[in-house]
Amino acid sequence: RPKQALVEVLIFAAWLILSAADIVLLAVEGMARMSAHARDVMLKMLKLRSANAQPAKKVVIIGGSFAGLAALRELAGHAQLEVTLVDLKDYFEYTPGILRCFVDASYLRHLTCALPARRNAFVHGSLGAVSTEIESVSVIGRDGREVNLPYDYLVLAVGSTYQEPIKPVVAEPTLQERSASWRQAASRLSEAKSVIIVGAGAVGVELAAEILESRPEMTVTFVDFAAAVLPGFDRKACEFATQWLKQRGAKMMLGVQVETIGESSVTLKGGQTVSADIVYKCVGVLPNTEMLAASSLAKSFGFRNAVQVNDHLQVDGLPNVFCVGDMMSHSSRELKLGHTAEVNGHLAAKNIIRMAEEKPLLEYPSGVVGAPTTPKIFCLSLGKYSATLGFNGLVVSGTVPALIKWLLEWTKVACAQQRPVGVAFWTFSDLASCWLARNILPTPSPKAV
Repeated sequence: RPKQALVEVLIFAAWLILSAADIVLLAVEGMARMSAHARDVMLKMLKLRSANAQPAKKVVIIGGSFAGLAALRELAGHAQLEVTLVDLKDYFEYTPGILRCFVDASYLRHLTCALPARRNAFVHGSLGAVSTEIESVSVIGRDGREVNLPYDYLVLAVGSTYQEPIKPVVAEPTLQERSASWRQAASRLSEAKSVIIVGAGAVGVELAAEILESRPEMTVTFVDFAAAVLPGFDRKACEFATQWLKQRGAKMMLGVQVETIGESSVTLKGGQTVSADIVYKCVGVLPNTEMLAASSLAKSFGFRNAVQVNDHLQVDGLPNVFCVGDMMSHSSRELKLGHTAEVNGHLAAKNIIRMAEEKPLLEYPSGVVGAPTTPKIFCLSLGKYSATLGFNGLVVSGTVPALIKWLLEWTKVACAQQRPVGVAFWTFSDLASCWLARNILPTPSPKAV
């Protein structure tokens, strides 16, 4: 198709431009690093460094996804801080693009990269326990050994749990195991002729779109208690997604209550049973806080055991413990998205630096975005060649948002790798989105959406 071919050409052209920019920026960064190293050597030789310099404060970040890496980028390399990143896996995965792996398992390589370890220490293991009394966390390594990490500041960013294989689990510590899981999931779908998707939110809609684009003959049925797809999103985005799905034959069973969910059937209240070859459960996001149940942090558990935080994103009573992303609850009650998780991470990091420098703390979210609310931003894929993009009530749908989704995906993985083109792109994008939200497109009130 001409439109699809044009999209592929534009993506390739964008990739060439970004790759060339990255090479140039890498060269500049290399020269700057050599200059900084030479300066440090000179200072040591001249003994200009204070003999009474205070030891660096230890920062431990648990979780290497959006919120944790946002905090890491702010903190790593700071002269007064020694930063350690802990994660059960040794790779970053761009979750918003992962649903394409159901139809193309090899796409995982475009969505992942090794977790950074150049300006920080990295410990590969899962969180065992948190002891706020002695300010230490225990980490269980892949070999089963326990490592204790003392901290001056702790950032908890372990996210949420979801249905496999959409989010990595403990059994997938490396890309080898993760790739095997996706090959198995894609193989299972390739043998099916019909699927039921329980949940018509963002995950369910994007999954259905990937299936219908690659397998147009597949029977896809939505089952949800909500009366329309994408509840909570802007009306224009919902209408566009609904039209796109219906044009490709998706069946909608909305406004119905589910009694039980099986592997190949769903039973509704009233006794009706709907069957298919596969049932995908795209509901049930839960804060990943089970490992904290035996710690003093359990006193701060709120709805669904999310950790409640104050306006500085600190856990009440524990000023040196910050909690960010999907696992925490803040009075703003904002949508849990990759964008908002990063705003969480940036503010927590800024406050850690300010605590180390004995400065007043910033409040969330104004301390980062300069406004009382974060911008409402989303970009939902409808297959590879269409998407719907929203920014504070302005909605654009079609081919251009699909190109933007690819750009966001590619640059975010590059940013996670600490490649200069990715870091520069997202530094500029974050500043630009906050400026737009303050001056041109303010965040609408809930009634206006």
